[in-house]
This record gives sequence, structure tokens and C-alpha cells, in this order.
Amino acid sequence: LHRGVAVARLASGTAVTPQVQEPYARRAECRKSTKDFKGALADYTTLIELSPQNKDYYMGRAKTYGAMGLIDKTVADFEQVKRIQPDSAPMMDRIIRGLKMRKK
Repeated sequence: LHRGVAVARLASGTAVTPQVQEPYARRAECRKSTKDFKGALADYTTLIELSPQNKDYYMGRAKTYGAMGLIDKTVADFEQVKRIQPDSAPMMDRIIRGLKMRKK
């Protein structure tokens, strides 16, 4: 299935059932893989609004921000992952330190 067709089909799914998270999550990943970072960010942000305690959505958005070189926003989302899942703090702290080193 061509990715453009997949994105269009997923888009129509979100229009019909906006509270269903799976179409947004699939479309976000598809958009990220095709470097439609603005589209992916929009979907991840919608997912976060629908489910603000889902760390996976913050992780996806953080990785998208990272691909765009937006280090401060990447760090902010990784910090949120730590708040949601405290046992992830050591790993998140290592990632954040690495990002801050790249920024210098």
C-alpha cells in the first residue's frame, strides 16, 4: 500500500471517529516515516490531548521534534515522560544529557 494512500485512508478515519486514538497514532508514525514532521506533530499533539498520561505519545512527539532539530522541545517531552513514568528517569536523563551536549 502506498504511504500517501495510507495517510489519506487514516485521515478519513480520524474525521469519522475523532476520539479513537489508533488512527492518529498510525498516521503520526506514517507521517514521521515520510518526513511530514508537521503533520506528525499535529497528530501526536492531538493524541496527547486525548490521552495526556500516555508516555508513548510524548515519546513519539519528542522523537519527531528531535528529527527536526528542536532540542528544547524534545527535552520538554522527555521530561514529561519522566513525570508519567518515574522509573524511566535514569534512561531519560541520559538521553536529555546527550541532547543538551549536542546543543552546545
